[in-house]
Amino acid sequence: MQAVVANQEEEMTSIDTQLQQINATRQGVVPLMYQMLAGLEEQIKQDKPIRIETRLARLDELKSLMPQADVSDAEKYRRILEAYQIEMDYGLKLGSYRSLINVGSDIEAEQLYLGRLALVARSLDRHQYWSWDINQKRGSLSTAL
Repeated sequence: MQAVVANQEEEMTSIDTQLQQINATRQGVVPLMYQMLAGLEEQIKQDKPIRIETRLARLDELKSLMPQADVSDAEKYRRILEAYQIEMDYGLKLGSYRSLINVGSDIEAEQLYLGRLALVARSLDRHQYWSWDINQKRGSLSTAL
């Protein structure tokens, strides 16, 4: 019987140690998540403006999620990793969409992106074309042929 009691006491000590390690890990995870959000924000700001409104809205949603006590840290972390995955997909996919672009004034245009290699836009009347200039961080105009 003494052996059983001794084994149970060892198990309780082990569980207490694990609980303390979980608390220490949890205290480190929350600052890490804030650093991940800051990194994600920097990536979006430095990148081509592909679906920029959607990306910024996702970032704002994550920022508003962070202080909510009713959402577990695991769920917050999962959502941040999901946002990183979506950002990574922008570098791998081909897509097109319609949105406003600012070329001196706001113009609705059809936009096409090929990963992070190219971002081009075309006015709805198909008379003006733009391509994203990564060095100047703005679109450069071309006229239709």
